[in-house]
Amino acid sequence: MRSVSHVGRTATCALGLLLTACPGFIPPQPSGEPRTAVGAIEREQITNRLAQRIEEGSERASLRGYARVRIDSEAGKARVREVIAAERPARLRVETLNFLGQAQSLLVADGDEASFYDGREVVRGEQPAVLLRRLGLDLEPADAIDLLLAAPRLPEAEPSDVWAVGDERIVEFERRRVRLSEQGELRRVDALDARGLVRWSVEFDAWSEVPGGRYPMVIRAYFPRTDLRAEFEFEEVQLNTPLDTSLFRVPRSPE
Repeated sequence: MRSVSHVGRTATCALGLLLTACPGFIPPQPSGEPRTAVGAIEREQITNRLAQRIEEGSERASLRGYARVRIDSEAGKARVREVIAAERPARLRVETLNFLGQAQSLLVADGDEASFYDGREVVRGEQPAVLLRRLGLDLEPADAIDLLLAAPRLPEAEPSDVWAVGDERIVEFERRRVRLSEQGELRRVDALDARGLVRWSVEFDAWSEVPGGRYPMVIRAYFPRTDLRAEFEFEEVQLNTPLDTSLFRVPRSPE
């Protein structure tokens, strides 16, 4: 596993590079897909499978990973490598590496505060403001951690609807839409606003056994309001390993 402790002269990171997807990302709405309501027995089965996925996700407390990231945003397109450390409830560190493997940007968040360095200046502030204004991430800080852990928060209430779409199943709540594969794997989660429009959408693919449990080796995310898309293809992942608190502190000024 590559080190996440290196903070070089250009130390900093863009979580904006962390959650923004590739061309070909599936639109957040099912656009024209035929849906059919499922019967009571299958509805209960699907609800139970989702409860199992939620329980599995709750067991992922931390992550260390190395990923190739493809980015598509208003600022342009890019391919980068990132070293990621995340820990519940709100600790996050993301280093963006150059082709030599050196850190060229760094995002560090711990609790309500976040620090972001883009190679020129350090910006500090409340996590939500830094994530949205500087990076275009339209989500709460805790959601960013949960999505990286492939464990998005879902309502405790019973779903309002369960639909069959081909071999997949869609489970709808008041502010969430969840998509499960035929085998019951978590495939996609859409967060909805008060009008029912998608605020963010995240896909999980290539579920695999990794040190510490199961994890999707491909994560795609889309933020309609800021028009950010990204695809993370993880090469290395470790779950539930101890993370030193020093990882989530950033120097006052570049070295």
